Parts: sequence; C-alpha cells; structure tokens
Amino acid sequence: MVYIMMFVSVLIGFFFCTGLLVGNGESILFTSGTLINTRLWGCLLLITASCAEVGFFFKNFRLISYGGLGGFMMWLMAAIDLAISGHAYALVTFALLHMLFHGYVYLSSSLGVLEREAIYRTLLDDDDGVL
Repeated sequence: MVYIMMFVSVLIGFFFCTGLLVGNGESILFTSGTLINTRLWGCLLLITASCAEVGFFFKNFRLISYGGLGGFMMWLMAAIDLAISGHAYALVTFALLHMLFHGYVYLSSSLGVLEREAIYRTLLDDDDGVL
C-alpha cells in the first residue's frame, strides 16, 4: 500500500509540474495557489516522492526518510493553501490524508520501523539464514 500511495504522489506531482490534466482550473489547488506557484509545488512533490520511491526500490532508508519529510512539507504547504482559500472539504479529504501518509513514511523510516516490516523481511536473501 505504501508503494501505491507514494506512486499517487508521484503522479500528482507530475501532473502539477507539467500542467497536464490540472491546468485551466480543473483543480482547486491549481486555481488557488496563494502561497507558491503550483507548478513549482508539483515539481518539488515529484522530486520528493520519486526520491522515496527509489528508496523503497533499493531499500535505502535515508532516501525514504528524505522523501517522506519532503512530501510531508509539500502537503503541509498544500493544506495551508487550501485552508487559506477556504476549501475545507479538499483540505480534510485530500491534503491532510497525504500529509499523514508522508509523515508516517518519514517517521517509520527514521525510527527503523520499515526495516522490521514484513515486506522487507520477505525480500531478504535466505542464503545466510538470517532474517
């Protein structure tokens, strides 16, 4: 599930960065954009979420941690922007959920929880007999 949610953030970052499917007023965040240019926000989200995805792929917990923290900061900025513009529904259902997810990824990778999760235990080599 972590891979899927992070990939959703990669896609959102890509679409905001390029302006595909969200340009011309199709997104509340794209039209409000009071704090930061939404294309810059999308590029930064794309970079941070891609950093976390690469970290998941190569089991590099430092990259996962940086990507989780950067994604948390990007979604915090989006949440503040949505709160200022008065879009409470999008704030609660979209920005806060992504913010909680990226915060979880950051904390779990920083505290070493991801190293103990079952997904990484199944990927380890059983040649040495150690999990």
